[in-house]
Amino acid sequence: MFCAGVEKGMVDRIQALSGFKVGSLPFTYLGVPMSPKQIHPNDCEKLVDKMCAKIKVWSSRNLSYAGRLQLVNSVLLSICSYWCQIFLLPKSIIHKIIGVCRSFLWHGTSSGKRMCPVSWEEICLPKHEGGLGVRNILHWNTAAVGKHVWAIARKKDNMWVRWVHSIYIKDQDWNTYKPTQICSWVGKSFCNIKDILLAAQVDLQLHKYSIKKVYDMLRPTGPTIHWDKVIWNTAAIPKHQFTTWLAYKQRLLTKDRLAKMGIMEDQTCCLCRNGYESHVHLFFECDYSKACMALIANWVGLQVSQQQLQHLIQRVTRNCKGSKLRRQAYSAIISALVYYIWRARNEKLWNNHGWTVEQVTQEIKYNVKIRLHYVNRGNKVRDNQWLANL
Repeated sequence: MFCAGVEKGMVDRIQALSGFKVGSLPFTYLGVPMSPKQIHPNDCEKLVDKMCAKIKVWSSRNLSYAGRLQLVNSVLLSICSYWCQIFLLPKSIIHKIIGVCRSFLWHGTSSGKRMCPVSWEEICLPKHEGGLGVRNILHWNTAAVGKHVWAIARKKDNMWVRWVHSIYIKDQDWNTYKPTQICSWVGKSFCNIKDILLAAQVDLQLHKYSIKKVYDMLRPTGPTIHWDKVIWNTAAIPKHQFTTWLAYKQRLLTKDRLAKMGIMEDQTCCLCRNGYESHVHLFFECDYSKACMALIANWVGLQVSQQQLQHLIQRVTRNCKGSKLRRQAYSAIISALVYYIWRARNEKLWNNHGWTVEQVTQEIKYNVKIRLHYVNRGNKVRDNQWLANL
């Protein structure tokens, strides 16, 4: 039993009648700190500690970018989702959570201030806007707590909402209500969230509240892109998709970028030894990558005249005709081609081990065929014959 503002004699009588023990504030209920004062960042440090403990277990495994991205979305951000639906997390804790997720995604560790190829704001954009679809924890926290604001506006039939209306709001309009001096920190934070939702033109009288829809109204937006369905195709292997996404955004650590950082002076392409290594050169002006693309295009019967990755993806997006399976195959081939050219470059640069064009194309054919057989279920007979003849 927890009491506040009650005389000791009354507390003793209630305790004698009920038999309950008298507790003291603050306390923890269902893993969440309960306090009459505003939540302090120290009270939320356990969230960050849980995330770091998970990463220590994963750090011993050789995870790809795609594997880490999956763990960030499904595990790390889920750890704090329960708390985010109860109250607003302190800004300092949100920044720490973002820092932990960002460091793990790019470097596989829970801490560090090393360079990140893509900004976190861009990563939090949906895939159809050029991002990776990671939740923006700041705006998701606001949208999740906004459900309590909506419950007050709708006067939902529960004890907490009735108590708020009888003690604080009374006969006032909730949309225009301003917190008083005696209002608790929770009430003031709910009023701040209410103002944010109203500014975003969220209708608080909706019959059903959707955290996802409100989150989409609060988060920053980017321009809609045309190439997301090519890169994020289900037929492509996830680590191939991630590398292609980085290559399309020109965020791979090519020699020209390493030279700008002062890490490397030699900018000559290590695959063809003819020209400066850049994204445009590697994909696909390099003689090595052009030879790989020519063999793969001949393998699937695809006519390719473009020599840049962006143009190649645009062609598959807009002009490629055929069945769904063939479009999936072309998308998977582009992703695999980018991935194995980048891998061949890394093998040559860092391990001084060169892959021949034939070795690269054989790897691409093998992995693409296995992946297509896995996703090819219930397709037409003609598609099955085309796949069998590859």
